[in-house]
Amino acid sequence: MSGQAFIGSGGLMDVPVPRWIENDESLFGTWGQTLMAMLKHGRVETLKKGSILTMGSGEIGLLIDGGLYCLDIETAGQDRALFVSFPGRGELFKAGASGLPSLTFQAHCKTTALVIPSGNLKAFEGELAVAGRIMATLDLILAQQFAQAAQAASLQDILRIERALQMLADHPSGTDTRLGREIVASKTQIRYLAGVHKRSASRAFKKLDTDGCVTFYGYKRVFFRGGMN
Repeated sequence: MSGQAFIGSGGLMDVPVPRWIENDESLFGTWGQTLMAMLKHGRVETLKKGSILTMGSGEIGLLIDGGLYCLDIETAGQDRALFVSFPGRGELFKAGASGLPSLTFQAHCKTTALVIPSGNLKAFEGELAVAGRIMATLDLILAQQFAQAAQAASLQDILRIERALQMLADHPSGTDTRLGREIVASKTQIRYLAGVHKRSASRAFKKLDTDGCVTFYGYKRVFFRGGMN
């Protein structure tokens, strides 16, 4: 897909501004230039649900539509993951930073992202005056997210599942209903994201259901009403 055609689709120009950029007057004032520089030096990736977005360490991306699970699968153990973050529409994300393990980005649903490959990063930074600040801030955000995920890994299994449910519920792909925040995810997927073994997860799901925190309908419909008090 050519950059010109992508602009014409309205997809990129309609993407909301990341909140941390919106709250910074100097970065917000150059957001249009940032978008154009990303489009010039980036590539558009469209992913099916469950597909992996291939990114080299240090590459950055902009989520145009859909959602990406940002996971550390190298250190979490078999059949589990460390759920680092869940970028949604309009969020900038980075594939890695110094001192952190390689991260995996998996599409939550049909997803479109604009990614600047490593070979184009220097040209991007040379063209955009605020690129250095953006990259440094993304490093800081990623380090904070990874630290929070690592800390959560030491919690009780039920609290880890609550954290995963809350992250899914806070994502723009969730829907408010009279039964709670609707999440499209299976118990298997939630357990995987929480990094919890199957037997313990089954007990946690039952307790959360009994306590009125969550309701499961069918295979992939979940209604989350918040964690336990």
